[in-house]
Amino acid sequence: MPNVILRTILALGAIATLLSCDSSTGVDPFVPNDSTVAARDLAAPAQTVALEYTWTGSGYWWSTSVPISFRNTFPDTVYVCQAYPVILEKRLHSTWVPFGGRGVLDGGCPPRAIPPGGMVQDTIRIDNAEPGHNAAPEFASSEIEGVYRMVLGRLYYRVGPVVPEPGDTVPVKYRYSNPFVVRKGT
Repeated sequence: MPNVILRTILALGAIATLLSCDSSTGVDPFVPNDSTVAARDLAAPAQTVALEYTWTGSGYWWSTSVPISFRNTFPDTVYVCQAYPVILEKRLHSTWVPFGGRGVLDGGCPPRAIPPGGMVQDTIRIDNAEPGHNAAPEFASSEIEGVYRMVLGRLYYRVGPVVPEPGDTVPVKYRYSNPFVVRKGT
């Protein structure tokens, strides 16, 4: 009889623990449950130099610079303008979600042609505001620490006759970065 009671108590404790992990409990969905580690994804076409960066700034405006190496894994030449936008995604509960922030590569145009297997190195500068301050671009939440990746925007595999006229966009699987952690600076 004591074993039955003990097993019942342990089972109820396990059920309570599982229920407390439910993400629909009214907790801010942008508070990550996995913000401490970013594993190097060697398959990602864009690789950051480090796995951890720091948001610098004060009040509500934050920025960081992320040096990257981008290898064209697409089977055709891709064209990239140095001033193209970068979409910032945050890992939340093992899912990548757009976090509202944007970044841009340092530098300007004209577009560069990157042949299949070719590589370029550059720095992505990310400047964003916390929400509610009438500033843009802004993050989706004030919980800005966490694990991120970048999706390079406006990467084309065909361009129009007048450069930099847009062409066909390269699929996301050919233009994302490895995960990296960003923490607030002091």
